Amino acid sequence: MTVEPPQIPPTASQTAMQFSALIEAWKMFRRARALRFFATSSTTTAEKLQAREMLAVVLLEIGDVDAKQTFRTIVSPHPDTPSPPPASAYLYLAQLTDDDPHAALTLYSILIRD
Repeated sequence: MTVEPPQIPPTASQTAMQFSALIEAWKMFRRARALRFFATSSTTTAEKLQAREMLAVVLLEIGDVDAKQTFRTIVSPHPDTPSPPPASAYLYLAQLTDDDPHAALTLYSILIRD
């Protein structure tokens, strides 16, 4: 029978850092929920686009898989999409397109061309 050594409890500093990280994660989650609501309830096209782009960045930051699809809605032809879409949306989407290098290169070339 093996005896495990006693576990050392975390220091106050470590606990504070963990707590701070949890608070930040909760803030990002709430921000994403608020931006989803704003993106659907905005009245102008510019507001909707801005909310979708902010939502996509927040989703990217928290590691949500919906970030890529949200960026796609910004750059795809759609009545709510401005002409041309913001360059940052192409840049983020190209960075998220790691499964298809040719598609990523196409997105980067759109940035260079425009």
